Amino acid sequence: MNDSLATNLQRALRFTFKSGTLVYILITAVIFCLICTDNLEYALKHHVPRDPLSPGGTALILQTIALLLLLYKLLDNSERMRLSLDDEPVSFAPVSVISGTLPLRLTGLGLLVMIALGAIAAALAFMQSRTGLQLLGGLVLLAGFILNPAITLAMLKTDTASAAFSPRQWGDAISDIGAGRYFALLGIAVALIAVAILFIVFLIAPAMQQNLVAGVMQQAMSGKSTISVPGTMYIYYLLIGLVLMTLAFFNQHLYASAFPREDSDDPESFSYGMNAAEMESISAALAGHGVTPPTAEDKSAAPAAAAEAAPDFSLLADADTSGMDIGTQKTFVLALARADTLLGSNKIDAGLALLAPYADEAHDAAAYFPAYRRIYALKPEYELLQRLAAAAAHGHAPSFELIRPELERIDPATLPADLIYPLAQFAARQQHYPLVLTLTRGFAQHHPDHPQLIDNYLLAARALAKTGHAERAQQLLTQMLSRFAHHEKAAQIRATLNLLQQQR
Repeated sequence: MNDSLATNLQRALRFTFKSGTLVYILITAVIFCLICTDNLEYALKHHVPRDPLSPGGTALILQTIALLLLLYKLLDNSERMRLSLDDEPVSFAPVSVISGTLPLRLTGLGLLVMIALGAIAAALAFMQSRTGLQLLGGLVLLAGFILNPAITLAMLKTDTASAAFSPRQWGDAISDIGAGRYFALLGIAVALIAVAILFIVFLIAPAMQQNLVAGVMQQAMSGKSTISVPGTMYIYYLLIGLVLMTLAFFNQHLYASAFPREDSDDPESFSYGMNAAEMESISAALAGHGVTPPTAEDKSAAPAAAAEAAPDFSLLADADTSGMDIGTQKTFVLALARADTLLGSNKIDAGLALLAPYADEAHDAAAYFPAYRRIYALKPEYELLQRLAAAAAHGHAPSFELIRPELERIDPATLPADLIYPLAQFAARQQHYPLVLTLTRGFAQHHPDHPQLIDNYLLAARALAKTGHAERAQQLLTQMLSRFAHHEKAAQIRATLNLLQQQR
């Protein structure tokens, strides 16, 4: 699906000025400012500019941080645009929809390429070929600029860093975008860069030079032994950084606006690169957790229609909405409906990205259980398990039932100690006695001083008795009575033991 250039520009602007992007523009601009002022301070102290190829230690660290932040966020935002997540807020995390290792893999391969180019540059320097060095540097910069959109799309399509160095993948990416549109977007980027350079050179640079000279002269005339960077220079460098970083993000968003989007009507696009067996396994995983998303063929459930339709509050049937106002419920329901459509189309990354903000540490698992359930079906991560366990411990039955299979085989030492007793209580009320035994196993060994130690083992004793192991239950209670003879709960232990003995 190819939008008009005007639409491309509008999408790029929207993504650039989302709060999740503006934060990174500001951070990288501040880093740029610190690098420049560090270099200026060196020049003022040593009366000679620092070699750009030999930055100081501080500058090198800052450069590395800035480049990694840029790489992570630019790639992640590009993928969000490719997944048509235009209406969703941009995550404040560096990574939300791409693999967290992709930028690192690219950096590693990039370093190898730079080493190779460095060897060529060293040979040219040995031959004292200054023209050759300049030509090499110019060709590398030009190739990087021209191939940037193709490289980005190739990596996102394949989730491999090696695609960045594959001419075949470059060609496929340019073909996907369209050669005419590809070079039109590059032309717009060149024009914007030229405007930015002219702005900096003719407006900012003269003012900077004037203020720098005035600041240095003032310090010299005041008798200061060392000259420091005038405070106004921080403002100028920050301004330049903001211009350059905004331009970097906008240009990348402009390229990404032309990438083939995952909301295509082509039926093959719904496979998301999966074969039939993989698609069936995903559907089965969701169905096993009570989620039956609409299928891609269900035109009435298209994402746009889902967003405009009346909210289906039945999607919140298993959620504890007691502390949630109606506006929040409506927003959540519409997000669930759209996520279900994406998941039903096997656009898994897009669906999970849409749900992820509702399943973080700030969102209670009981209140936002529908999001947790869908994510847990496909990505049962430990952090989700812990938050669901906390909700279950507070009496949320759907959370308990969702994680019960995992609790039955988990090492209880991996769970927070304070959750063991309420979870075991819940399991006992549901007559899941083997689970009670699993949860309480080894509690004294892992948490010997925990205030709920006796409570846990009383539950374990009753579970043993309920599962036909009354003798083992009595042995456990006898050991507890011997160890805790003077404990305030000794009478409770003795009463439980007497009750079991009477039932023999």
